Amino acid sequence: MKKGYMVLNIRYFLYALIIFSILLIAGLPRTTYSSTADFVDEKVFNFGTILEGVDVPHDFIIENRGDLTLRVLKVKSNCACAVASFTEEIAPGSKGTISVVFDSRGSGGQDVEHKIRVETDDPDNGVIDLAITGHVDPILIIRPDVVILSGREGGELEAEVLITHDSRHPVRVVSAESKKGYISVRLTEAKDSNLNKYVVKVKSLKKEKGKFGDFISLKTDSTVYPSKQIRVKIEIN
Repeated sequence: MKKGYMVLNIRYFLYALIIFSILLIAGLPRTTYSSTADFVDEKVFNFGTILEGVDVPHDFIIENRGDLTLRVLKVKSNCACAVASFTEEIAPGSKGTISVVFDSRGSGGQDVEHKIRVETDDPDNGVIDLAITGHVDPILIIRPDVVILSGREGGELEAEVLITHDSRHPVRVVSAESKKGYISVRLTEAKDSNLNKYVVKVKSLKKEKGKFGDFISLKTDSTVYPSKQIRVKIEIN
């Protein structure tokens, strides 16, 4: 009888210990792990319309709305956008910046969209994609931008290329020559109000059947755009 009573007491003690442990754990303060990254300004920055050769800087703002320090692990961009700097650690409630510079050289005449990817240690929002968009007016306006010389074997294959420039950035074409020697190139200049206008006469030196490729290599007095190549396709049948 006494032995059974002791067993019963032990059971009650164990039950009480389990209940006490549950209540103790439930009453402990809980640690919340949250460090949500949220950009407070636009994720897509549109710079409007610019002239080729202009560098466009921009700061994307990132805010840490979590309880822990937010760490920016990596910022990657394509070749047209250089990442100047970024805030590596952002305290709770604070803001940091992702500073980028878009180089517009080589993008003349294009609607551009260049992306930047930000990687953080935020478990819920670890990858954030940003973008810089806009239109780039070309410094040199070339028509046509690709020259096609097509015709029969033994015939004269000739074409003309008209070159002007944007009035905001006067440019002189200093020289024009063939890169591979498959074509003859003659550059002439004609004034048109305040613009420099150039005509490049192109003639194929190839006479036999086949497909050939060459480039017109232009040199200018522009520090932004000192050289430019125009593609030439030769098709003789």
